[in-house]
Amino acid sequence: MRGNFSYHLLVWALLIIPNVFGSTYLLRAGVDLYLIHNVVRNGLLLAIVYTNFLFLIPRFFRNKQYVLYVMLSLLLIAGAVAAMSSLDKANYVRLGFPPLTGREAIQEMIFYAFNMCSYTLTAFLLFSLREKQEQKETLDQVQLEKLGAEIKYLRAQINPHFLFNTLNNLYGLALEKSEKTPEIILKLSKIMDYMLYESNDVKVYLKNDIDNVRNYIDIERIRQGNNAEIRFEVKGEVGRQLIVPLMLLPLVENAFKHGVNTIIDGAYMYVEVRVREGEVEMDVRNNFKRKGADGVTGLREGNNEVRGGSSDVFGDIKPEQERSGIGLANLERRLNLFYPNAHTMTVESTGDDYHVNLKLRVS
Repeated sequence: MRGNFSYHLLVWALLIIPNVFGSTYLLRAGVDLYLIHNVVRNGLLLAIVYTNFLFLIPRFFRNKQYVLYVMLSLLLIAGAVAAMSSLDKANYVRLGFPPLTGREAIQEMIFYAFNMCSYTLTAFLLFSLREKQEQKETLDQVQLEKLGAEIKYLRAQINPHFLFNTLNNLYGLALEKSEKTPEIILKLSKIMDYMLYESNDVKVYLKNDIDNVRNYIDIERIRQGNNAEIRFEVKGEVGRQLIVPLMLLPLVENAFKHGVNTIIDGAYMYVEVRVREGEVEMDVRNNFKRKGADGVTGLREGNNEVRGGSSDVFGDIKPEQERSGIGLANLERRLNLFYPNAHTMTVESTGDDYHVNLKLRVS
C-alpha cells in the first residue's frame, strides 16, 4: 500500500474504533459472535476504501471515466450492504431478537448505503493525500537535482580559480630563481591533493579545511617575505566537526588579493579561527590601498551585516577588479545553498582597515 502510512493509521483509528466499541452489545451472545461481527464488518469497510483507493479511483475516476466509476462503485456498495444486512440478520437470530419488518430492513439498508458512501469519501481523502505527497516528493527531487547540478558548477569554478592564482605566484618565484620555490611546490601539492580528493565530498573534517587555509597562507607568507605582517591562529578544540569544503579560503584569498598584495610597505593580515561547540568563526582583518580620485575606491567604507546570506556583503568588490567576483560570488552562493539561516557575515571597512567575520553552524 502506497501513501503516507500515518494518514491511514489515523483514519482507521477514527473510523474502526467506534465500530468496535459500538458493537459491544453482541458480547451477550458470546465473544465469538462479537469477534466475527467486527472482523466481517470492518473487513467490508476496508474492502470499500481500498478497492476505491488502489483500483477504482486511479483507474477510472482519475482517467475521467466517471460513468464507469459510478457504476462499479454502486455495485461494490450494493454488495457490501447485502453482506451487512445478512450479517445483522444472523446476529438477531443468535441474540433472540424478532426479525426485522420489511420497512425496518429497507431503512437499515439505506443507513448502510450512506455509511458505505462515507467510506468511499474516505478513500478519496486518502488518495488526495497520497497525490499531494507524491507531488511534493517529485518537486523535492527536482529541487535536489537542480541543487546538485548547481553545486557541481560552483565547485568547478573553485579549482581553476584557485590554481590560477597560486600558479601565478609560483611562476613569479621561478623567474627569480628563488630558493623558496621547492617549499611552495610542496605546499601547493598538499593543497591540490585536498582539492582533488577531499573537497569533492559534501562535507569534510574542519581540521582538513583549516590545514588547507594554513598551507595557502604559508605559500603567500613565503612569497611576501618580510614585507608583510601575516598572522594565522586557531583557537578552540578542532575535533571531528564537519564543514562544507572551501568555505574559509575565499576570504583569505580576497584579503591577499585586494590587501597585502597591493601594499609595498606596512601590509598586514590577521586571520583567527575560533572553534566552539556547534560553531566555527573566522575573523579576517587586513589593510588595503585606497585609490585616489582618479581611480575606483577598492572597498566602500561602512558596515554590513548579513544573516543567512546576501549579495550586499560582496557589493564592496568592484567587478573590474582582477576577477575578484569569481571567488567571493562563489562563496556567497555556496553559503546560501549549504548554510541557509545557519551563517552570519559581518563586513566592516574603516579607513584603510577591512574586517570580515564569518560564523557557521557546523555539525
